[in-house]
Amino acid sequence: MHPDVGTGGVQVLVSELSAVIAARLVDWYGSSATLSAAASVRVRPWSILVRFPIRIEGRVGGADALLVKVRRHPDYDVPRIMDDAGLRAQGRNEFDALRRLESLTRGSDAHCAIRAVEYLDRWNALVMEELSARTLKTHLRHPAAAVSRRTQHRLEEVFVRAGSLLRVFHDGAAGAHDGPIVDADAMGSVTAGLDEVEQSSRDRLDVDGLRAVVGRVVDLGPDVTVPYAPLHCDFNCANIMVDANDRVALLDPRLLVGPVYRDLARLVVDLETFNVQAMTHGLYLRRSAETFAEAVPRGYFGASPLNRVALEFFIIVAILDKWRYDSERKTRATRPRVLQLVDDRAIVWRRRLLERLLKRQHDHLDAALGPYA
Repeated sequence: MHPDVGTGGVQVLVSELSAVIAARLVDWYGSSATLSAAASVRVRPWSILVRFPIRIEGRVGGADALLVKVRRHPDYDVPRIMDDAGLRAQGRNEFDALRRLESLTRGSDAHCAIRAVEYLDRWNALVMEELSARTLKTHLRHPAAAVSRRTQHRLEEVFVRAGSLLRVFHDGAAGAHDGPIVDADAMGSVTAGLDEVEQSSRDRLDVDGLRAVVGRVVDLGPDVTVPYAPLHCDFNCANIMVDANDRVALLDPRLLVGPVYRDLARLVVDLETFNVQAMTHGLYLRRSAETFAEAVPRGYFGASPLNRVALEFFIIVAILDKWRYDSERKTRATRPRVLQLVDDRAIVWRRRLLERLLKRQHDHLDAALGPYA
């Protein structure tokens, strides 16, 4: 249990949710629906997830459990979580996004969706059916991802499907328009990220060179535009589900408007830097990381051209975001000590990999900017 949430508060929350779910099952599934076992709970840094096993007499197929997700902040106790308007808006947005995705992916052979059942405003609780699937991160951690050509070919197609589902997600939300490559949010991320890297990299990186090449992208201004859309904002391997038929689904969408390349780059960097990849300094997926990374924009754009400058720039943004996120995790002791020590060691190794990737990205972005010189 996370000490900053409070065991008693979580127990009260689960008790109240159990009573509500039991009462609403009849409305959702009919009179034969019942809870089949006690709820189980997982408290994560940004959410509380409660699983309710269910039984529906006479039904063949369908979910075996309901998942109730309550968004949280690592520094908030349960009463504050319940009262926070921002967290409530995020929960409502996620419910709406999942409903939209269910409609957009209906009948697809490549995509599927998590069925959102209801949003319980009083508890800031999103009720959804448990999807019989595993995260893409789980697939990548399996040793076959590193050694089996057959598995690698299959995962390449999964990454293509993830890219194409992101396109479906972006196109299906209102608010799309064109804008400059570098918006205020990206500029803030780059500025803060490069400042932190400069303080902690011990002169192993040419930070001034990175600032200079980023400045060339900023100078393109409104003359070079890219698509903007409501973003997923956390498009990574842990938030992509893969079912038994290799159909992909999305978890945890946020719907904040920005350049679509920001979502694409986040997944590319995540698959290059997750813990096993970091601990082996990139050697774990040495044969396939680049192939998987190229599959994501290929699935998103299909035969349409992509803006290479935008992609390489936002890969830098995503690397810097990962660097800053790791710094925040080191200062927040919310995990058992043994796991925290393992996590801290992974962060040390990932820093070395991130430095190497930033050097690579300087060269990639410099080359992409060639036609604009």
